[in-house]
Amino acid sequence: MIGQPDLTSVVAGKAPTSTDIGNPTAVAFDSKGDLWVSDSTNNRVLEYTPPLTTGEAASIVIGQTSLSGTGYSSPAGSLFGPTGLAFDSSGHLWVVDSGDNRILRFNAPFKDGENASLVLGQPTFGGYIGQTTKDGLNSPAYIAFDPASPASGSLWVTDEGNNRVLEYTAPFSTGEKASIVVGQYNFTSDNPGSGNINLFGPQGIQFDSKGNLWVADAANHRIQEYPFYSLIGSGQAASVSLGTSTTSRVAGVYAIAFDGSGNLWVSDGINGVGEYVSPVLPGEGIIQVIGGPKSTSTTSTTTATAGSALRGPQGIAFDSSGNLWVADYNHGRVLEFSSGVVSTSTSSSSSTTTTSTSSVVPVFPYQFLVATMFTLLLMASYVLLRRRATATRRSSKLDSPRSRSHK
Repeated sequence: MIGQPDLTSVVAGKAPTSTDIGNPTAVAFDSKGDLWVSDSTNNRVLEYTPPLTTGEAASIVIGQTSLSGTGYSSPAGSLFGPTGLAFDSSGHLWVVDSGDNRILRFNAPFKDGENASLVLGQPTFGGYIGQTTKDGLNSPAYIAFDPASPASGSLWVTDEGNNRVLEYTAPFSTGEKASIVVGQYNFTSDNPGSGNINLFGPQGIQFDSKGNLWVADAANHRIQEYPFYSLIGSGQAASVSLGTSTTSRVAGVYAIAFDGSGNLWVSDGINGVGEYVSPVLPGEGIIQVIGGPKSTSTTSTTTATAGSALRGPQGIAFDSSGNLWVADYNHGRVLEFSSGVVSTSTSSSSSTTTTSTSSVVPVFPYQFLVATMFTLLLMASYVLLRRRATATRRSSKLDSPRSRSHK
């Protein structure tokens, strides 16, 4: 466990130190096996080196000038509410700087407070206004590289505030225009929808081993699959939809990840982290939930072991040993679940939910109520995001603790 001294400590929103995490939103591993965590409320990204231990101190900070600091560096190095993380084939770190409506690339080898080498979503490092254009972003959430050759792999971004996914093609350049839009018919539309073409507040994004694109369509409480990445075009319709049937329902979906066996894992901010078994089929049921709340269902009892319950899980990732790492947002920590815990005894998909050692996803009335509230909050956030996209930053905001100068 990272970010707290022990499993019984669950205080979120802590001030920045080398050992504390405020609210983590994403986790990722580099080629050396180092763990990287996006600490959203402290506007920074942290690196932890193996062997990873409970309460370990971070070794490097990006977005701040020091591990215990709250001061901002230059516009090229500052972060404001970072979310998704990804590494390219050269080992460079890409960070979704959501509050500044941009994606930043930091070149390896890394050092504290370093400046980014490239920005997407803004014309320069000094830009921060959200836009609905071919070269703009509005509160982006997560990112993933497609499995093309290292020299030509494209970067795909969930542009949450614009209800779309964008593709940027290599070689990348500052202010580059996107080449493909998914979830909308064109680059100037941002309309939310629930059909097989539109998206509403997309969050997590990943590619499976076959090159198919998967998107967490958060406000629609579903996961959408799109065909092989090189066949995807603007306005592409989804080919598979998960999470809308009774047995596969997801309430507050954030991030997605695939394990070494091709099973799909989904962080559900209300239920925990659920698993769909490969090959993933339309209408498939969730086979188990990790870290979920206790269920009052008559068919199962879902309870996380003491200290391992999740509260608002967001980013998820697997390490090279098959262990699952979860950004436990509202507990201010990152938890590791061993490969033995996350493995299932089921090797094929089913259209009905199957109980495993960890439990099935609980489905009962209060969760439908919470899911509805989640949707309403996302809708309200969407309206606010649109207003922010066209508004100028007020001078009083420059003096607030979470703002910085954009000179």
